[in-house]
Amino acid sequence: MARQKKWQSYITQVNLNRYGALGITLLYAFVGCIWILLSDQLFLYLTSSLQDLSLAQTAKGLLYVAVTAVILFILIRKLQKIQFQLAESAMRSELLYRDIFTASPEAQLIYDPESLQILDANEQACRLFDLKLEVDSKINLRQIFRESLDTNKFLDWLVNSTCNDSQDDQYFKLCTKAREEMAQLSIMQHKVLKDGQFIGYLLVKDVSEVRRFIRNIEHAVKRLDIAREVSGMGCWEIDLNNKQILCCQNVTELLDIKIPANTAVPLERFERDSNTSLFCDITEEMTKKNEQDEIRQEHCIRDKDQKVHYILVDAQYFEQNEHRSIVGTLIDQTSQKEIESRLLQQQEQWNNLVETLPDGVAIIQNNSVSYANKAVLRMFHADKLADLQAKSIEHFIDDKSKTSVRQRMSDIFNKREDSGGFHHRHLLRLDGKPFECEIASKLISYQGKDAIQIVIRDLTDRVKAETELAAANQRLSILSSTTLDLLERERKRIAGELHDDVGQSLTAIKLGIRWLTRRLTDDKLIKKAEDIQSICTDTLETVRSLSLMLRPAQLDSLGLSAAIEWQAEKLFTDSAIAFNLDVSEFTEMTDKDQEITVFRVIQESLTNIIRHANASAVTVKLISEANKFSFMVIDDGMGFDINQHTESTGLVNMKERVELAGGQIQVRSLPGVGTEIKVSLPVKTNAEIEVE
Repeated sequence: MARQKKWQSYITQVNLNRYGALGITLLYAFVGCIWILLSDQLFLYLTSSLQDLSLAQTAKGLLYVAVTAVILFILIRKLQKIQFQLAESAMRSELLYRDIFTASPEAQLIYDPESLQILDANEQACRLFDLKLEVDSKINLRQIFRESLDTNKFLDWLVNSTCNDSQDDQYFKLCTKAREEMAQLSIMQHKVLKDGQFIGYLLVKDVSEVRRFIRNIEHAVKRLDIAREVSGMGCWEIDLNNKQILCCQNVTELLDIKIPANTAVPLERFERDSNTSLFCDITEEMTKKNEQDEIRQEHCIRDKDQKVHYILVDAQYFEQNEHRSIVGTLIDQTSQKEIESRLLQQQEQWNNLVETLPDGVAIIQNNSVSYANKAVLRMFHADKLADLQAKSIEHFIDDKSKTSVRQRMSDIFNKREDSGGFHHRHLLRLDGKPFECEIASKLISYQGKDAIQIVIRDLTDRVKAETELAAANQRLSILSSTTLDLLERERKRIAGELHDDVGQSLTAIKLGIRWLTRRLTDDKLIKKAEDIQSICTDTLETVRSLSLMLRPAQLDSLGLSAAIEWQAEKLFTDSAIAFNLDVSEFTEMTDKDQEITVFRVIQESLTNIIRHANASAVTVKLISEANKFSFMVIDDGMGFDINQHTESTGLVNMKERVELAGGQIQVRSLPGVGTEIKVSLPVKTNAEIEVE
């Protein structure tokens, strides 16, 4: 703007000089005409002859030429001096302009207003827009700002600003591509007179960083307002010079003040309200002789519904240039107080719970016991916590476990990992007596420092109970094994008696009735004798079947595979079940006790299949190996849910027989698919069989 006014002043000065030259010319012409007219009349009056008049005219002409030449010489010399001064000033201005134009930290462009071709650009402009004028001198503004969405609008503004002579410097904000990325530019345009013609001048400022900084500040202010709104913090200021107070909206809402937010009101208005009188108290306390720079107070107020609120007030005293003020914040701590109250209640409940736990809970810090519940005191035979705190942790660990415990504690502190469940340990009581326990550890923060929380389960009673239970189970196992052995022997004896005594007696009765029938002549007696003979035959068959069920003769005479074949034929004769016995990997067993166990388990399995499975095919596979014997019973029946039949009598009997024989049994079944029973038994050596 200042530069344009300077050019207008120069133009006005030129116009004034132009009018002065015309006046001088007219004055010179007027004086010359007067000189010619008056001199001619004077010469006519003074001369009497024509020759004298001619000489006077010649002298007048020469005098006029001489005076005119002197005046012209003086004027030309002055004009040359002025021209030289102007040229020298113009050169200095041009050099100064080039220095300022080149060294300016802002990008500057000079362009032709008509074609918009760039005539010149400083180094900052070349760097900003990646210009290479020495390579391409025909770059125009359209090419530079082609990446902007507002290019047409910008060019229209540029043309209008150039054509409008009355406008001062104009600004335009543009978003375009600069330095290979989109940037916010602020562009100032004005006109420059050069060589008698106006040219366009653009001053370009990259305000991207400024805009970004402003946006960050705006976002930070918004986040601060949101945080203040969420936290319930309110701000207020007391002007001590004018006795006025200014409160934000949070303060007015919390204290139920009937004044607009962010409006200064006299402080005396707050004296009449019990909720707002705290500001007057703070003012009085901070302005008395022993002034305090900072103050923090807690106050209890009631809202319009008489609900109690706990607020925390922070205030700070400021004095600058004789202006005194108190600035502070106000926070509603009602929710925090309620949370703290609940936390205290929960802490008390937790302490009561921990103290009543049967398991011991202790906290270890700095290689010492910082806390222990009553169960821990009982375990270590301590009367009070101080008895445990007087000893280091290693005092309660036996010598064999000290190294591993140290390593475990180091891993917990350094690797920040838990124990991963309970681990069996041997600890020592205060009196040095050992006891077994299980310990689980976890890294916690206790009183602001890292600590290890341990849970201890005393296994003394459990180990004693487990020992007694194991002894009882062993006795029960021996009793069961003896009972089954006696049962098998009794079955074998009864089967032998049925076969030898009862069977022979029935055979003798049958033969006697047959002999008697041949000697009877009465038809009724013959019919009666035949009926008795038929009953005797059926009874003999029943006795034989009972004898075989109690102890199959095939098992003793023909072996296990034959006994299984007989049992399957006996059970599946009247059904459509296809039975298959696979003995391709089987050799007959030498241990008769184990043989009867295998037979009884297979017998129970086949009986369950015929009763419940509704199967169409059954496979029994016997496998003999060097150190074990195994077999499988597979059917394609309806299956069952194992979890719902864990107490089934048949399964319990089979499991009991297998476990008494030192083997393992696995039952797999799915409803609608079938059932598979797999049993494996250890093979006893001949020496072991002879010892038994």
